[in-house]
Amino acid sequence: MKIVQLISSLAEGGAENLVKDYAIELQSRDQDVVVVTTDCRKSGIIYELLKLHDIRIIQLSGNRIQVIRSWIDFLNKYKPDVVHGHLKIGMFMLMCKRNVKLYYTVHSDVKRLMDSWGKSFVLETKFLSKYKKMTIFSLHGNMSKDISKYFDDDYAVFLENCADIDYFSKQRDVESYYQKLGISKGSFIVGHIGRFVEAKNHRRLIDIFEKVLEVKKGAHLILIGVGDLMQQTVRYVEEKNMTEHVHFLGQRSDIPELLQFMNVFVMPSIHEGFPITVIEAQAAGTYSVVSEATPEEAIRSNRIVRLSLENDDLVWRDAVIAMRENEGSKYKLDDCNLKNVVSKLLYYYQN
Repeated sequence: MKIVQLISSLAEGGAENLVKDYAIELQSRDQDVVVVTTDCRKSGIIYELLKLHDIRIIQLSGNRIQVIRSWIDFLNKYKPDVVHGHLKIGMFMLMCKRNVKLYYTVHSDVKRLMDSWGKSFVLETKFLSKYKKMTIFSLHGNMSKDISKYFDDDYAVFLENCADIDYFSKQRDVESYYQKLGISKGSFIVGHIGRFVEAKNHRRLIDIFEKVLEVKKGAHLILIGVGDLMQQTVRYVEEKNMTEHVHFLGQRSDIPELLQFMNVFVMPSIHEGFPITVIEAQAAGTYSVVSEATPEEAIRSNRIVRLSLENDDLVWRDAVIAMRENEGSKYKLDDCNLKNVVSKLLYYYQN
């Protein structure tokens, strides 16, 4: 089967990571996979990993007309059976021929996407769903309801976000990370993974960590990721005189090790779709404190708790410091295993 994973970016992010994981796993099952993107960067973790696994990458470049022509030429030459879209790519999906099966994954809060991408996003998605029979994948129950409400689509397929559970659950020796990061051995480590964007709420995270420091004097916060608000966050840490305790690590390829190095993973997001980092943290066995923006379906173990952002920083601090195992979850972590999810994905592609 010829499968296109179509995405607007190869930056480090949840949607981009999912496309990378889909492509690698699908190719391992003897599927002919191509990743097509309008992002022309030839570096970064996602790009390098795709290349490492010999995934073909088509990068559409030039002005708007040139990009459209390149896409049409690609479709005519490759003749895909499936085009699976991610992020803002509706215009390209519209150009696919009738015999191509179309799929689209919604990665974030639907209303927020509408506010960010405008009416064209809504109209494109409605048209593709109604007239081109595009299947829409949702990542949790409330997202399915919003898809039905805003796109007039009576049925969205729930398909879990996924991670390589076996890979993240493998125990690693992380003692060397104290020395690597210049942190005293045995220090209390709070961690976060996410792009520096408004939705991830880094400023609130810094405020919470400031309260943690009042109790855990030698605590450290490690921040993994890049983004437009990174320098603003650096300045905020400097204003609070916490530079020695906060570490900006940028993009990393050793996420499993860093998760197991953390005592607690903290994510006070304002908006979320189905954050894969939360699944990865649970697979790694890391205690986690997340906001209620994280959907209930992402809670897959007894080592995670959801808190309202309306709770003050002291409540969050106490949860971070006193984090312990809870009653467990009605959802299974193994349902988010990459191999299981890709089996479901192939079923929809083939049927």
